[in-house]
Amino acid sequence: MKRKVILFLMFVASVGAFAQNSDILLTQQWFSRINRNPASTGNSDDFDFFLLARDQWVGTDDSPKTFLLNAHSYYDKIHSGVGLSFYYDQTGISDHQILAKLTYSYQIDLKEDMLLSFGVAAGVINKAIDYSKHVSEDKHDYFEGWEKESKTAPDFDFGIEYSIPKLLVGASITHLGKFRDESKISDLRAIQHHYLYARGNFVLSPKWDIAPSVVYQNVGKINTLSLGANLFYKKQFWFGLDYRTPSPKDIFHDYDYSTLTAMLGVEFNKWRIGAAYDLPLGRLRNISKAGAAELMLSLRIPRKKVPEERFIP
Repeated sequence: MKRKVILFLMFVASVGAFAQNSDILLTQQWFSRINRNPASTGNSDDFDFFLLARDQWVGTDDSPKTFLLNAHSYYDKIHSGVGLSFYYDQTGISDHQILAKLTYSYQIDLKEDMLLSFGVAAGVINKAIDYSKHVSEDKHDYFEGWEKESKTAPDFDFGIEYSIPKLLVGASITHLGKFRDESKISDLRAIQHHYLYARGNFVLSPKWDIAPSVVYQNVGKINTLSLGANLFYKKQFWFGLDYRTPSPKDIFHDYDYSTLTAMLGVEFNKWRIGAAYDLPLGRLRNISKAGAAELMLSLRIPRKKVPEERFIP
C-alpha cells in the first residue's frame, strides 16, 4: 500500500513538474552550462566533452532519470564558440522529454582580462506521455483508454555572459519557440525559463580557492534561488555545498522543492570526475526520504593547433 501511495504522489509531482519545467535541474551545472546558456559555448580552447547522469529519489522504482551530453570548443579565427547539447529526461513513470540543439557564441575581448559573450541555440524538443504505463488495480482506472501523446517542435535559447578574473555574470532565456497544443489534455509545452546567475573566484591562499555562486531561476509562477560555494585545493580537488530555496509562489506549494547538496570531485590531466547528492529538505521528503545522485565526467581533448592564449572564465 505504501508503495502505491509513493508512486501516485510521484505521478502527481512529476506531471506537475512536466507541465511547468522543461529544463532539467542539475547541481554540477557550473562545469558545463551550454544547455542553459549558449553564451558559455567555447569557454575552452580544447574540445570539451561533458557527460552527466542524474537519478532522482535514489532507490525508488520508476524515479526520474536524466542524461546530458555537452560538447563544444572555441575557434579563434571567428572569435566564436560552437557546440551541441543533447539530453534525455525521464520525468516520471510515463513521461519523458528529449532535446537536441546546436549552440553558438560570439566573444568580445573588451580588455585583456574582460570578456563579453553573446550566445544563441537552436534545435528541437520532444515531449511525450504514455498513460498505458500506469498500472492500477482499480477497475475504473482514471487513465484507462487514454492515448499516448507526443509533440516535437523547434526550440531556441538566447544568453549573455560577462567575465572578469574574479567574477562571472550571466543571464539567459530558454525555450523561446512556441510549443503548445490546446487540444491535448496534458498540455504538452515547453515554457520559457529565465536565468540570472553570478559566480565569484577568490584566492584564499597559494593552495586554496573559493568560488561562491548564486543562481535565480524563474519558470511561470515558480521562482527558485540557489546559493552555494565550492572550495578548490591546488585547483585539482574540490568540495562544496549548495542550498536551493523553496519557491514562495510555487503553484505546487504542498511539495517544497528546497534541497541541500553536497559536491566533491577531482581533476587530473584532461579528465574531470565529480559527484553530488541532493538531500530534500521540504515536504518532498514525505514522498521519498532519498535524494538525488549525480555523476559527472568530462574530458578536454587538446586541439592540434592551439590558438593564442586568451582569458577564459
